[in-house]
Amino acid sequence: AAEYARRGSVASALGAGSVRATAGARRAAGRRLLVGAQIALSLVLLVAAGMLGASFIRLQHVDPGFTPDHALAAHIDYPIGATFDFKRDGPTWSAFFAQLVDRVGRLPNVTAAGAVSSLPLDGDPESSGFSIDGRPTPAPGQWPSAQYGVVAGDYFRAMGIRTVAGRTFTNADRAETPRVVVVSRELERRFFPNEHAIGHRIMCGCDFTPGLRKIVGVVEDVHIAALDGAFAPGLYVPETQMPYPALTL
Repeated sequence: AAEYARRGSVASALGAGSVRATAGARRAAGRRLLVGAQIALSLVLLVAAGMLGASFIRLQHVDPGFTPDHALAAHIDYPIGATFDFKRDGPTWSAFFAQLVDRVGRLPNVTAAGAVSSLPLDGDPESSGFSIDGRPTPAPGQWPSAQYGVVAGDYFRAMGIRTVAGRTFTNADRAETPRVVVVSRELERRFFPNEHAIGHRIMCGCDFTPGLRKIVGVVEDVHIAALDGAFAPGLYVPETQMPYPALTL
């Protein structure tokens, strides 16, 4: 009986040792698996960080099309009340922003002052379809599209956006004068590939009061939505001819 008990104890001990050995082996395998996963994750993060750093360096060398140095910006929403009425309130908006940019432009050390409805790289750009006078009317949903901005004052000079051809807006562009529009170099390249855009007339879907506008100038392309990717076609209308209640000075 004593011999049997000793054998039983030995067997139990051996069995327990086997269980502990198996459990230890499983824990070791689990640790190896966890370490392997951590190494793999570290490598993924390292590669991602490298790619992010390379993208950041590349974006630093992208020309945005404007000059942000020594520029200040402030968004201004003019109160429009309970209802939006362009015909009723438009002249008031136009007069307010015209006076604002004029007074700011006269401040000491201010080189130029202007305002725009959608500041480059500051949120989602506004886009609109348009048609070109003298060409077949596009089918519904087939109109070419361009990013647009409503501008006041000396916006292009304040932003350092270079004029490629023609002119930008002046104080002579008023509500009662012929309607005008300025387009980007990319819009001219895409839609007037074998001719100049200046002198052509377009109808912009963004207008509160639709009608033809004559292209009077072409300006340099600007990255509106993001620095990466190609330039999108762009067009600009004067705030004096399309009053807007919210601009960024």
